[in-house]
Amino acid sequence: MSVMFPTIFALGIRGLGDYTKLGSSLIVMSIVGGAIAPPFMGHIADVHSIAHRHGGAADLLRVHSHLRSHVAEARGERRRQQCGLKFLRPGQPRTRLDIMLKTGILNPQINDLLSRVRHTNTLVIADRGFPFWPQIETVDISLVDGLPTVLQVLRAIRPNFNLGRAWMAKEFLKYNDAKTRAAFAEALRGITVAHEPHVGFKKRVPLAIGLIRTATTVQYANMILESA
Repeated sequence: MSVMFPTIFALGIRGLGDYTKLGSSLIVMSIVGGAIAPPFMGHIADVHSIAHRHGGAADLLRVHSHLRSHVAEARGERRRQQCGLKFLRPGQPRTRLDIMLKTGILNPQINDLLSRVRHTNTLVIADRGFPFWPQIETVDISLVDGLPTVLQVLRAIRPNFNLGRAWMAKEFLKYNDAKTRAAFAEALRGITVAHEPHVGFKKRVPLAIGLIRTATTVQYANMILESA
């Protein structure tokens, strides 16, 4: 019991929120049961000629079952936190607002992708004509021409993405007018942007964590973003 109690206590109060103090006190008080219950169990086993080894096996099965349920619950909570979902305490009724995001990015695939970007990892935001790369995860959110755009996606993810630098094709500067170039420069303000030949740009793509495909029709609007 002394070996199992730290795990039981930690998992027991996990996710209780405002009820953490109450839950921890109840778990601590329940230790008294360990001093009272065994004599009764032993007496019942003696009276009914129940082999102690069977009782021990049953205890092990119960402990295994409890641990599996706690691990599954912890994994589910971690998944909900990664996706920005509100954690519900056991018995708390679900409401419409509890099961949907109210602010920020709503797309679960993009949320999952962003949660896996670490220091110096890269993410690609591509236009509608960018080649498909089977070796990296692709989230295609294109609907119709121009919806959504690379800039809309960039503006949406910047609050949740600590950007260090970015890469774009040098051809973007050549084939787009001043207004378009200014819009991209404004969206990338504060970020070091390197322009390189499109052939060299594409060599960086397979090293990215993933790619978000948009419906942008602007030529060479693709960008690779690096996490700071």
